[in-house]
Amino acid sequence: MKKTHKLLGMASLVLAAQLSAAEWKDLCTLEKIKLPKGLDPQIGAIGRLPSGGIIAAFHRGEVMKLVDGKWTLWASGLQEPLGMHVVDEHTIVVVQRAELTKISDSDQDGTADSYLALTTDWGMSGNYHEFAFGAAFGPDGHYYVSLGTASHNGGIRPEIRGEWNDAGGITVEKAQPSWQSVKRHQLPRMYARVPYRGWVIKVNPETGKVTPIASGLRTPHGVHVTPKGDLYVNDNQGDWLGSSKLYKIEAGKFYGHPDSLIWTKGWDRGVPADLPPSELDKLREKCVSFLPQGELANSPTQILTLPEGQFGPYGGSLIMGDMNQDQLVRYLPDVVNGQQQGAVMKFLAHPQLGRGNAKMALSNKNELVIGKTHLSWAGAEGITRLKYLDKPHLTITGIEMTKEGFRISLNGDVSAEGVKVSGNYYGLHYHKQYGSPKVDPQPIKASKIRCEGNVIELVLERKLVTGKIYDISLQGVTSSKLGGLVEGRIFYTAHEVPAK
Repeated sequence: MKKTHKLLGMASLVLAAQLSAAEWKDLCTLEKIKLPKGLDPQIGAIGRLPSGGIIAAFHRGEVMKLVDGKWTLWASGLQEPLGMHVVDEHTIVVVQRAELTKISDSDQDGTADSYLALTTDWGMSGNYHEFAFGAAFGPDGHYYVSLGTASHNGGIRPEIRGEWNDAGGITVEKAQPSWQSVKRHQLPRMYARVPYRGWVIKVNPETGKVTPIASGLRTPHGVHVTPKGDLYVNDNQGDWLGSSKLYKIEAGKFYGHPDSLIWTKGWDRGVPADLPPSELDKLREKCVSFLPQGELANSPTQILTLPEGQFGPYGGSLIMGDMNQDQLVRYLPDVVNGQQQGAVMKFLAHPQLGRGNAKMALSNKNELVIGKTHLSWAGAEGITRLKYLDKPHLTITGIEMTKEGFRISLNGDVSAEGVKVSGNYYGLHYHKQYGSPKVDPQPIKASKIRCEGNVIELVLERKLVTGKIYDISLQGVTSSKLGGLVEGRIFYTAHEVPAK
């Protein structure tokens, strides 16, 4: 009997060893989609048609359909389209730099013949950095758009659209660029002098009414409304952002980047960026997760919810792209003391995915189409089709902060033998400087590691600390049925720790 048990144990170890080679490259396939000739191959927006084809907006303004392997020009003349919602086979809504536009092929002859501005009601100074993102459609019937701030590295034009806010005495004349000097008349690094830069707005497509939702954003590329109606936005590292972030947006809240505060009703405190960080910190709502710069993300982009029942254990997950990393990012939510926070980690980090992953659309089952861009920064171009292969493998499905450490859930039972944890935790500065170094990093050590079924309990040697990012790496995690863990590094944002 003992010999039999020994043989069974050896067989389990051999099986685990055979399965432990699962890597991201084994879990999906990639295919580059051939683009039509003569176009700038940077993709500003992409979507799936109900018939199964692809519709893509190119940065220089063309909108083309790919149906049955053939590209056709469907619309043209757009100005920097950076987001799309497919209404039906013959209608889309696109966010351009200057407006939210409904484009239709009303006679269904294969070419758009109607371009209707749903709204033009946001400000423009002519600054190159005043991007408009989104066209995210919510279950409330509204479209959501996020408006990027202007940069002091670029000027404004003599003709502006919308009211100019001269808070702090910064008039239009003072904001005009002085090309002989590096000074920009004391403009903040990123500023919001026309409405509603640095805000998320919602647009009623029936009336065109624009409602400002929330402020405090810098370059909020990803805008997404979940099937449940939750609004998520990510933002890019810069001044007042020690690292890129993911926010769950609530109406009326301020999310940290100051200059958009001047569009808050009743604002009378001058230039917001000149206020002490401690005062601004009292006003701001925290992110649900940092996206650690360089280690996970550099310029986060479009956000999607993966459909339930697809993409294996990842169905229902919130994912996002990134301009400068060759992977996607997955968010694992947690709630502590009634506040949402959570963790992020690499997702589908295929070595051939490459960079520039700016726009995504759910295509056929278990499939994404990814549009790439660089817009003069790091990135790439073209369209890639990613097919998830639904192969069994071991992965993390959730994380909860406990009073002693963390409870990590997986999609299969694991053994405690050989499991190790390493990493560190650190803070980030909230200041007007660009980004932040890691502040006072401390090692993570576990006094106990318990495995029960599909759950790993980490008991840390040190007490948990608020306001920290916990960079946790798991090693030696294996399942007799699913093999080794495909991705073991988690970045958990701890604004709160469990109350005693």
